Amino acid sequence: LCRSKPNKVARQSLDLKLYQMKCPLCNYHSTTFLLKGDAREYWSCEKCHLIFVPPKFFIPNKQEIERYLEHNNTLNNQGYVKMFQEKINTINKICPGINTVLDYGCGYEPVLKKLLEREGYQAYGYDLNFFSTEEFKKKYDLIISTETFEHIKKPGEDLARLIPKVSSKGYLAIMTRFYPLKN
Repeated sequence: LCRSKPNKVARQSLDLKLYQMKCPLCNYHSTTFLLKGDAREYWSCEKCHLIFVPPKFFIPNKQEIERYLEHNNTLNNQGYVKMFQEKINTINKICPGINTVLDYGCGYEPVLKKLLEREGYQAYGYDLNFFSTEEFKKKYDLIISTETFEHIKKPGEDLARLIPKVSSKGYLAIMTRFYPLKN
């Protein structure tokens, strides 16, 4: 059979196969197109199920900082503080005996760090764009990262750097938006 118009579905699946890439978390070789958003595509790893944006959709660092500065992530934002207070309450319940905490991805105003200090913790903040002087020379009882990992371009590399910095009886806590899968 000869068709005058190519099959759109076949062409689309061929295009997607051309763009398959390794997972930025586990480095598995098989990833699948998930959905197209307004300005980017989302892909999923078939092994670890990470949902990620391919590098061709990364926004420049300057633009990322400008967009982040539009957020009201400050101590004056009661909703933002309340969210962190709930996290601190959870930390107090399930992480007994911790003293040192690193807020990884603390943002331009390290709200969680400040709230943890009020609770008596030795808290530190790291953010690639705003507080990048933390050299990871010490270990922490808790490394916490809230709403950060979905913005990290190479999460596997960041985890490889963070995990050795968790003390032997410490905790690594990562919170990101939950994506409800159908299955």
